[in-house]
Parts: sequence; C-alpha cells; structure tokens
Amino acid sequence: MNDTRFDSDWRDDIYIPDVLDIPLVFPRDARRKPAKSVWVQSRFEREETSFDQEFRRGRVITYLLKRSDAIQYNELRDSKGNPVPKEDDTYDAIFRPQAWMTDALQERCMVYAAAQCARGKVLTGGLGLAIYPQFCFFLQRPVDTITVVEKEPDVIDLVMEALSPQISPEARSCLHVVGGTMEAFLQESLELFDTIYLDTWDNMDPRFLPWVNHLVRLALPRCAPHGQIQCWGYTRMVETFIEHTEAYVERKIDLSRFHLDPAMERFAAWFADHSDAPRETVRSISREIALTTAAPLESYSLSECLTPFSRSRLEMMMNRNLSLRNKA
Repeated sequence: MNDTRFDSDWRDDIYIPDVLDIPLVFPRDARRKPAKSVWVQSRFEREETSFDQEFRRGRVITYLLKRSDAIQYNELRDSKGNPVPKEDDTYDAIFRPQAWMTDALQERCMVYAAAQCARGKVLTGGLGLAIYPQFCFFLQRPVDTITVVEKEPDVIDLVMEALSPQISPEARSCLHVVGGTMEAFLQESLELFDTIYLDTWDNMDPRFLPWVNHLVRLALPRCAPHGQIQCWGYTRMVETFIEHTEAYVERKIDLSRFHLDPAMERFAAWFADHSDAPRETVRSISREIALTTAAPLESYSLSECLTPFSRSRLEMMMNRNLSLRNKA
C-alpha cells in the first residue's frame, strides 16, 4: 500500500507512564452471565510490563473479558463420561478468559498515541473500554465528531451505560456509537472521515495482518484526501511476523505440515523456491508480504493457523496440534 494516508511505519508503542494519571471512566465489575458475551473484572497488580519495560507501581487494572476461543474446540466430560455443557464455569477455570480490552499501561500508551493524532471527523472501531474517545476529549483534540463502530451489543450497553452520565453534554453530542462490523460500515457508508483509527482485534498476533490490511483497503475510500488511517499495534505485528519467519527458517520448520494464515502461506510458498536466500532477503520479503497480504477474516480460520504467539505453553501446544493438516 503506497497511499500516503496510511503510514505503515507509524508507531504507537511509545512508553508514556504519565498516561496513568489521566482519569478514565469504566464499568463496574460484574460476574459472567450466560446470556452475555463479555464481563468486567478489576484486579490489583503490583507491577506490569509495557514494551519490555517493568513498571512497578501497584494499581487496579480493569479488564473487559470474553471466554476463551479454545472452548469451542475442546469438550470436557464429567466422572460418568457425560459431556459438560459449554456454559459450565469449569471451562473457564481450564481455559482462561481472554482480555478483549484492558487499561494496562501498554494499552493506554498505544491508544494515547493514536488519540494525539485525532482531528476533524473521526471514525474508530471498536469501542472496547472507550479509552480512545476519552483520551481525545481529555487532550481537547480538534475533533468535530467521533463515530465508534462496535459489533457486540453487550459491549455497547456495558460501556456506554457507565460512560454517558460521566462526560459533558458537548462530549455526548460529539460521540456516536454504531452497532455492526467495521467491514459493513466501511462498505455501506458514504461519509468521508479525516481520521480513521482501526482497533478491532484483541491482540498483536500477526495472523491478524491479512485482515487488518483488508480493513485498511476498505477504509481508504472513506478517508478524506488529506486524512489519515492508524492501526493499533500494526508495526509490532509486522515486526513479529518477520521474527516468526526467521525462526521458522532457522529451525527448519516444515510449514507445509500446517494450516497457515494467508501471509504465512505466501511466505512458505516463496521460501520453498528460495531456501538458500540470505537472511536479509528473507527479512525483506517477509516485510513485503506482511504489508501487502490482504484477506477478509472469514476467508481463513484464524484459530487453526500456526502461530507461536500465545499466552502460555499449553495454548501454544494446543494451537500446534489444531493447525496440523493431517491430524491423527
């Protein structure tokens, strides 16, 4: 993508611990309810890591949680051999809930970097804990409107119920939350936006890159001629993709044995014909592939694509087994 409205080198991994002093409004803690897709949990943490830097100042961190994707691929049985219903809390004890959004220091820093760029008519997706619009208001950015696209009704209800009474009437009139997917909105809307901030994925796993690139291509027609598009964690995802390809090459991993996301599939096909390529060439081609591969998320099964990106060794092994092309 050579369009200057999207700078693939824009970075949001900037360590700014002072962002913790900015007051933010979050929903209160709530236990998981079977009928709800998300819930809120706050935990006191004595220290946290942000961009490989240790930050030691105990504080309460708020998490917007969802159930682990691993639950749909695993079935538990009770002592009599009967299947345990998927809604049973036992699954959550074994497969830890995933953080959909959090106000961890690293997250705050990344969203703050994006908010510093906001101007004019702003479009963002998704809502998360609404940190992005709150930072825009705190910084008194020159924004006319902020349109937030969020696909989960439970997220909208939970977050906006807490936020709306706490912000000024001017901020409320500026903020518009729309239900639906970002893809549908970008394809159906006729509006032009000065700032488009994409943040609809829940971590920096590079398997998301083809989808993110797809979203950027959809966003370009909705971006004003002198507008700008930013993507949460993009440069980190690109760098991680390159690190993964180098590791696969160094360890001589036979990638043909696994299901791969579209970007890694392209790399595997290229490397099969260039196995003697020097390291710098591998890095250069990997970067080009990471930046140019685009595909809708529904076109590939993310959870079945090989990745070393995981929160635990168990999760890594589960992914490896799930991604094998010929499982026993």
